Amino acid sequence: MKRGLQCNRDRAIAIVLLVLLLSPGLVCSPCASALAQHEAEPIRLVYHASSDCPDEATFVARVRERTTRVRLASAGEVARTFTVVVESGRAPLGRIAVQSSDHREAARQVQADTCSDVVDALALMVALAIDPGAVNPVPAAPPEGSAAASAPASSLAPTARSHDDGGMLGGVDFALATDVMPQLVLAGSPYVGWRATGARLFAPSFRLSFIRARSGTLDVTGGTATFTWTVGRLDGCPIAWPRGVLRVSECVRLEGGTLEVAGGMGVTASRTSTRGWAAVGPLARAEWALLPPVFVDAEAGALVRVTQDRFYFNPGMATAFEVPALGVTAGVGVGVLFF
Repeated sequence: MKRGLQCNRDRAIAIVLLVLLLSPGLVCSPCASALAQHEAEPIRLVYHASSDCPDEATFVARVRERTTRVRLASAGEVARTFTVVVESGRAPLGRIAVQSSDHREAARQVQADTCSDVVDALALMVALAIDPGAVNPVPAAPPEGSAAASAPASSLAPTARSHDDGGMLGGVDFALATDVMPQLVLAGSPYVGWRATGARLFAPSFRLSFIRARSGTLDVTGGTATFTWTVGRLDGCPIAWPRGVLRVSECVRLEGGTLEVAGGMGVTASRTSTRGWAAVGPLARAEWALLPPVFVDAEAGALVRVTQDRFYFNPGMATAFEVPALGVTAGVGVGVLFF
């Protein structure tokens, strides 16, 4: 009899547990919360936004509106890193980069009418990258032709680098250089280049530019002379600090070309001398996204002249001009980033 009672009691407990499991209304909320927490993916979020755009707390809330399968990682926990940059302006722009634990990356960008719309699109991208079944609580479709409409957010899964990780750029600077010739050099300097568009610290960029500056006739010791400086420049910038609409880069500049000096009036047996030019040195550059993709920039640096020639008219005469070992370079200009 006791054995029969024991069997009946076990069967009753099993039936009650089965009913509880199959009845959504009867499942305890602590159990559901623990299950959701167990299934949630830990992520690290690096968020930068212009002051007039939604803040980080708002962004996190919008991600959680779309999926419950996400939580912020604790210290030391292995997790993917989502770096989000939101820039305000007439055409607000957002960028998102995802880095997995094995350092593979993928990136996308979004442009919309308002910062809030940009944040909504980026939040949906994050949610879909974590949970392909995530939903968008905003019924309105993204503007036709926008990046949010054309690029599926699920492609953020970091399996390979995307072409959206960088973009070509071009523009023109008004360049300044000291001690190239007896007067200050002021000349236009067109350039082309490439730069990474992600928000990480290692966001390299490169520029190739050209300058040709002619002094006109100058009075120098022993007579008059005309100076012509022709150089190409290569700038490599391995490190950048993206902060909203402002980007600051640390660069190294290489210069190569010629410096030509021609004797003028009053010089006996005047002739033209052309010497090679080479210089190298550090450079700092700041870029401000005035109206994306248009930006303005400013730069300054100090270059060591590898070639330091001395020019004179006749042997034994005083030096007409000598290139010093160190010179200052600077410039301001405007450019366009082509994604």
